[in-house]
Amino acid sequence: MKKALLFFLIIVLGSALIFGSCAKPAPAPPAPAPPPAPAPAPAPKPPPAPVPAPKPPPAPAPVEPIKLAYADAVPMESFTLKGMMVPWAEEIKAATNGRVEITIYAGGALGRAHEEYDMVVKGVVDMACPRLDATAGRFPLSEYMSLPFLQSNARVAARVFDELLEKYCVETELKDVKVLWVQSLVPLDLHVRTKPVHKLEDFKGMKIYSQGKVRNWTMEELGAVPVEMTAPELYTSLERGLLDAATFSWSGILAFKLQEVTKYRTVCGLHALTWPVVMNLDTWEKLPPDIKKVIEERSGPERSESYGAAFDQLEIQLRKTVEGIDKKVGNPEVYDLPAAERERWRKAADPVYDRWVKEKEDMGLPGRKLLEDAEQLIIKYSK
Repeated sequence: MKKALLFFLIIVLGSALIFGSCAKPAPAPPAPAPPPAPAPAPAPKPPPAPVPAPKPPPAPAPVEPIKLAYADAVPMESFTLKGMMVPWAEEIKAATNGRVEITIYAGGALGRAHEEYDMVVKGVVDMACPRLDATAGRFPLSEYMSLPFLQSNARVAARVFDELLEKYCVETELKDVKVLWVQSLVPLDLHVRTKPVHKLEDFKGMKIYSQGKVRNWTMEELGAVPVEMTAPELYTSLERGLLDAATFSWSGILAFKLQEVTKYRTVCGLHALTWPVVMNLDTWEKLPPDIKKVIEERSGPERSESYGAAFDQLEIQLRKTVEGIDKKVGNPEVYDLPAAERERWRKAADPVYDRWVKEKEDMGLPGRKLLEDAEQLIIKYSK
């Protein structure tokens, strides 16, 4: 029995060995997964595109200059334009860095002398130097400047008239314009076509160019016949014998070429005519404050006086120019009126003063007071 059990165990054990060797081996455990490959380094980012520079703002449109028109009846060659107005306009342009441009229309291109004041008031032009004496009765106190034998030179005449206008006329008969400064002529001399004038009696019956009521009165008191016309008409009138003579400055003689149609010249200082340079009120009010300041700083009594003084000096040279022309064509020498004879002429013209003062007093205007002030100012500025 024990042998049989032992035999059975041997058989079982052997079978187990046989079947165990024939069985499939157990699968090997899976190999560990390889470590993940490192992530590729990110490609470098390109540098950001440069931010475009901001476009500059568009250049401001150029500022248009303020353009002003100035009208005058005299030719451009006359000293009142070439020697006074042109330099003044250039000075204003320079002082405003080109912001103001003044265009000068000479020779009556826009209107005649007696129309210039209304042209300024109505805005036809911006500025002018109106001949106030050419409009009888309209500027009664300004007529003072036409009184005869009153002034000795343009400098004094300009300064005196500037102050008288400020006191008596700016707020009255010139209230419709802006008064800037005044242009003064030197005392005018006599230029004659066919005969010399050396004494008072030589005036008798002569047809002499005149303009304005007071100048007409003076011619009549001296014995002449006043003939009113505009300056541009003088050449033809003298050439044709419609006029015998004209009172004129030496610069005016050359500007209008009257040396060609006159032969005899008498230095007598008859009138020192003076006129204001004026501006349209609307034009003035629309100007920027800094432009007004520039204009005012270059206007006024000092400007008037300085140009008057320059005119006095110029006339000395221009007289020599005319004398040289006369000598070439065989005209007589210029005649300087002796002081005694000039006093005769002055006394003959005295009634003009009485007549003028009476007319103004009858109108309720301070004619006598203005004349008294004028005489005191003449003494003051003649020193």
